[in-house]
This record gives sequence, C-alpha cells and structure tokens, in this order.
Amino acid sequence: MTCIVYSIFRNPNKISLQLPDGVQESQVQVGEREGLWVASSLIDTQKLAGTVQEAMRFFSVNEAVFDRQDIPSMIPLRYQTVPMDPTSVIECVHRQRSRLDQVLDFLNGCGEMGLRILSSDQAGMKQKYQPEGTSLASSGTAYLRSRQEKSRMHMMEEEKLQEVMDHITAHFSGYCRSCLQETGQGHGRHLPGIYFLVPKEGRAAFEAQFQSLVCPEKWKVLMTGLWPPYNFVSQEVFDHANGI
Repeated sequence: MTCIVYSIFRNPNKISLQLPDGVQESQVQVGEREGLWVASSLIDTQKLAGTVQEAMRFFSVNEAVFDRQDIPSMIPLRYQTVPMDPTSVIECVHRQRSRLDQVLDFLNGCGEMGLRILSSDQAGMKQKYQPEGTSLASSGTAYLRSRQEKSRMHMMEEEKLQEVMDHITAHFSGYCRSCLQETGQGHGRHLPGIYFLVPKEGRAAFEAQFQSLVCPEKWKVLMTGLWPPYNFVSQEVFDHANGI
C-alpha cells in the first residue's frame, strides 16, 4: 500500500473534515503537516487504474475540500500525481514549505472559472483545405499548393483565435486575480480556452460579466466553474508534491 495525495490546504480553525471516499474507494485521511493540512489515502498501486470513474473519485475529494467556506486556500493536485509512502509526504511538506506557502497565498480565497472557445466554421475550414495526401492522381505541384494553402489558412485561423481570446480576456479585466490562455495547439482534441483565477465572493460578478460578453460572429464561448484552481498550480508544484 502507498499514499496518494489529493490536496494540500490551510485549515486555520482545525476543523474536522469528513470527505468522500477516494481512489479505489479508499478512506481519505486528513492530517496536519507543519501547519499545513494534507488530504491523502492509502491505495494499491498494482491496481491503480486511469479510468474516468477513478479520476472522478479523485476530483470529488478536492471539490469537497474546495466547497468548504472555512478552508481559505488549497493546492489541488491532479490525478496523475505520483503515489508515495506516507513518510515521503511529511518530508515533502517540510522540504517545500516555503514554496507551498507562496502558492497558497496566491490562491487564497479563489477558484477557477473556465471559458471554452468554439468557432462554428472550424470543421468546414479543416475539410475544405484538407490535402489529398499522396494520391497518384495528384501531381507533386498540386499537393504542395494544397499544403501551402492549408498552412496559410491555419495561420489566419490562429490569428483570428488570438484576437478573440485577447478580446475576451480584456472583457474580464478587474474580475479576476490572474488568467491563462490555452490555444489548444499541441493539446490533441482540447478546445482553446481561458482560465481565470476568481475570488469566490466574486463569482456572481464574473458570471454577470460573462452575460454581457459579445463575441465576434461565428465564435461561441462556454463557461464552467467555479472549480478548484487546478490550472494555476504549476508543474513545479506537482513535482515538489511528488517528492521529485
């Protein structure tokens, strides 16, 4: 058996937390480590599965912590966090205490709102300018022209997307503590998106601002949240939490 960590958080009132079962239906334990609190559970690494069900169990634990009004700040880890033995968890918090405090200060009182951006003509553009491959029926010159045209149209779409993302980001100026843009490039099937670090008490104002958002024609924006601020916890923190 080994330990998997869900989140690290502050619990100034030292309240007793009853959290839902975690990965592999394991009982989640909450313990104090040098003034910080850690939600973790013991699991069998030989049976650790990357299923949606197990991921949802992991996320449900963090959501339960995040929803508590008396938990001012938390660092939510991701499901791919490397399991480690309980002693390593204590050592990790001790070794990285200063860095963890910095992140908790930054995230204090905040959650994450996400916006996904869709273009109604993206599918049509992809189909229209899709090269015909290396068919023997096509000449080398025609194939090259097709590739060049596709590249040109792709660059135009990227420029349009960036303009839309900048327009949306500016619209929420003053309604968030920080924001991150994700164009979707290099992320497989992920849609472009913008993530906002929003104070919990500012959620209603953010949602009202979203209702007044006017996007250029052919663009649509979907809103999600408020969630634990996963996208504002850097890989550096994940590595530290993993004891790497």
